[in-house]
Amino acid sequence: HIDIADIYYNIGSTYNTLSEYEQAINYYLKAINIYLHIFGEVNPKLELTYFNLGNSYFNNENYENAIEYFIKAEIISRELNPENMTMQINYYKKISDIYLIIKNYHEALNYYFKIYNIYISFYGEYHSDLSEVYLSIGNIFELKEEFEDSIDYLEKAVNIISIHSEDEIPIDANLENLYRKL
Repeated sequence: HIDIADIYYNIGSTYNTLSEYEQAINYYLKAINIYLHIFGEVNPKLELTYFNLGNSYFNNENYENAIEYFIKAEIISRELNPENMTMQINYYKKISDIYLIIKNYHEALNYYFKIYNIYISFYGEYHSDLSEVYLSIGNIFELKEEFEDSIDYLEKAVNIISIHSEDEIPIDANLENLYRKL
């Protein structure tokens, strides 16, 4: 029954708020089983529950399962709202952040390049948010000790920020440090 699934979901959310992640995970999984039975694979309640389950796994430092459920939520989001690029970008950032935590820089870059492609396709090459994407990609290349690529992307970030802002650019010092590492 849908009401029972919603109650399980709410109990899971309460446990998550209380930082009792194992309990939250158990209740989210119960809700998911019912949602799947009632609605099938693609529905907003399932997307939200997968997302929150991913967060509970993340908070419990179970990164593999967190990635799995963020990917499931992203797939549903894309099917339900194919034009909502903001949600796709947010999911890709969450997944990339986890890959950074576990030091899988290749996969982190893979997701940031997906974000980059969305921005280029939908917003153009000078969208202000691209500076954050370039900065993240540059920082990941720095972590990989691929300093020339890092500098290239950080300079792209500077260029985008320069287009959209009169303020001083805070990453100039980071660029100077990278030039010294070459």
